[in-house]
Amino acid sequence: MFRLGIAPDQIQCAADLARLPIIDRNDLRRDPEYFISERVDTRKCLQLLSSGSCGTPNTLWHDAASLFQNAAHGER
Repeated sequence: MFRLGIAPDQIQCAADLARLPIIDRNDLRRDPEYFISERVDTRKCLQLLSSGSCGTPNTLWHDAASLFQNAAHGER
């Protein structure tokens, strides 16, 4: 976000999200690592692929907390 002149603490509410660019699915597929925060250590993450229901699967990274949250959400 710093490349865009936006600091993370400037995103405070839903209306602030309009300042962020739309991510094109093809850009995400071409270079998924570009969209990972520098604060994330991917060595501590599990790399998964989406189902590909819209065509080609996308690469996703999950840390332990997000895996737990996704599992809890799925059990609701």
